[in-house]
Amino acid sequence: MNSFVTWFFIAWGILLIWTNLRQPRKGWQIWVGILFLLFALGVNITTHHKQANPLPAGVSSGKTVVQLALKQSKLSYEPKIAAQFGNTDLNDTDQVQVKVNPRTKRYVFNYKFNQKKIPVYAVYSKVPAGGANAYLIPVKKASKIASIMTDSKTASRQIKTKSTKNYSYEDLTTWMPTNAFTGSDYPHQKDSGNYSIVYK
Repeated sequence: MNSFVTWFFIAWGILLIWTNLRQPRKGWQIWVGILFLLFALGVNITTHHKQANPLPAGVSSGKTVVQLALKQSKLSYEPKIAAQFGNTDLNDTDQVQVKVNPRTKRYVFNYKFNQKKIPVYAVYSKVPAGGANAYLIPVKKASKIASIMTDSKTASRQIKTKSTKNYSYEDLTTWMPTNAFTGSDYPHQKDSGNYSIVYK
């Protein structure tokens, strides 16, 4: 509903209330005026909420996020690297975290990158030396970026949440798609500051 209609209801509501308070005629008109104001307020809040939350819904499961990341990022290398570094507990479900947006309860975050806000999924994978790699996967299929990799400290400046879905390296191995990421599939890669970008 556009702002003209909203202001129309606000104006009528105020007029009805003001007129009937000054010269009481019909008490029910005050209630109609109050209803007009409440309706306009509700429309305004709903419109503002939609404008303030322009995030796409994204996929509905953490597993699907992981599978997208395995297809579009170097997350596909992580189980093999973990095994090479002597990680003996590949079933530890604290190794891989899919971040959950605390506001929407879904998996999409707005991430500012190169002066643009990109809706992304965020997958963190712990590394043997401490900390974690963060894989940011653009939600929109039309994006020219397949994935953005950085360290968890850098990513967490914008991905602010304690809510996660946790998985193991064994889960990653089980869910590995047949078209999992390899460098040859995505030859256009670039490093920029703390980021490693893979282009489609």
